[in-house]
Amino acid sequence: MSQLLVVFLNNTNGAISFVNQETESDNQNLDPSEMFRTQNHFNIPDCSSQKYFAEHHMEVRDGAGNVLFSFWDNDHEDYKLMCCIKNDYTAAKDMLGYNDGGNNATVGIVVSGSPGNYSIMSHKVLNNV
Repeated sequence: MSQLLVVFLNNTNGAISFVNQETESDNQNLDPSEMFRTQNHFNIPDCSSQKYFAEHHMEVRDGAGNVLFSFWDNDHEDYKLMCCIKNDYTAAKDMLGYNDGGNNATVGIVVSGSPGNYSIMSHKVLNNV
């Protein structure tokens, strides 16, 4: 299983793209200050080691298609969200924000900033309120 992405926000001043390496049909392009909400959810890929990384992560790309961040959940650590700059799995760290882990937790991802100073953060999403 995995954590569940239900909201994604582009809080930057430029266009970005969301890319799911496991499910191409999830991919979205977002203009500045635009967000998407999933109809149900996107499973955040499980990845517990570098050997699985290439096909099991999500990416945030800038308007030119350059990878800004990669993120996934670590199925060996209770699905804790992990991220790295670009595709540098060796520099993986816990994602900032909500990151208690947990199977089937609903989360939103927010990308903020401007070129050269982007950040990524996760937020818990409450359903059925």
